[in-house]
Amino acid sequence: MNKTIILVDDDKAIHFHTKIILEKAGYNFISAFSANEGFEKINDLCPDLIILDYLMPEKNGIQLFKQLIADNSDFNIPVIMLTALGNDDAKIREILKEGITLYIEKPFGQKELLNLIQNVFINKDLSIENIELKRAIENTKNFLENLVQSCPALIITADKNGFISYTNKAVTKILGVSPRKIVGTHLNEFLEVERDLDLFSLDGLENGFVNREFEIKSKLAKQNITLGITLSYLKSFDDRVEGLLALGQDISIQKQLEKELMEKERLRGITESMATINHQINNPLTPILGNIQLMRKDDKHFQDGDKKKLEIIEINAKKICDIVKSFNEISKPITQKYYGEINMLEL
Repeated sequence: MNKTIILVDDDKAIHFHTKIILEKAGYNFISAFSANEGFEKINDLCPDLIILDYLMPEKNGIQLFKQLIADNSDFNIPVIMLTALGNDDAKIREILKEGITLYIEKPFGQKELLNLIQNVFINKDLSIENIELKRAIENTKNFLENLVQSCPALIITADKNGFISYTNKAVTKILGVSPRKIVGTHLNEFLEVERDLDLFSLDGLENGFVNREFEIKSKLAKQNITLGITLSYLKSFDDRVEGLLALGQDISIQKQLEKELMEKERLRGITESMATINHQINNPLTPILGNIQLMRKDDKHFQDGDKKKLEIIEINAKKICDIVKSFNEISKPITQKYYGEINMLEL
């Protein structure tokens, strides 16, 4: 069943833009143009995700969020806050401390919004899985161990100093190394990043989780792979931070497919542009060449200098014709430096 997302914003243009993006991605989209309308629709329809504008007349996004929580103590719908605060880090931290899941700055792009939404839903799914794992621990430690060890995703825990305390067998399947060789090493060393990178203070981690990508050497594949890591705090039952939990998967194929898709989109854009240029140039070029040929048949009235000029015009018109034809032969766009930051296609 498609997930339902509601946008609460007084700007109709934002609604139009967001509706196109989300419905194209397969989500059900609901509009609310004021905080009061949003409050009623959220309570009536219970959407899977709320996208909430920070600045609205009469009642801002934070006020609506607090009203929703006050009305329902079990309120757990993730909320993405739209802001135009720019670099106001203090204000953004204040928003996140209220319990907002994530935020996105205006203006935002299609890919940026969809990635953020996907991350929110992944985080919610992980939270559900977390609850199920805790129940498994209460029932039997053996069941939990079997579950974790059979999980195809890489699971790593690290203590408060960043040293790895546990990893499942997926590390062998993904990277070709034994869990015993990983336990005791520093998480920064495992992820092959600088030791001074504080993984415990990454932006967004204090609000639940953060997604990062790391290039890691794989002995199994004998090459670098791209590992997608979701980092979250490992907490005790009294909510004290005890370390880090890292969930990872090999996303090398996914990254390669994304690269190929971008290349195909780029080629399609170039091909469509070339087809337009071809059509637009050939239209005036055809009568030019035709009239030149007619004039050459009747060149007895021309002097030698005029004939030479006519010949030069014809030669260059044919060159244009050849260039236009070469547009149709582009199978892979190759560019070369032209001027400054501008590149040009090699034909």
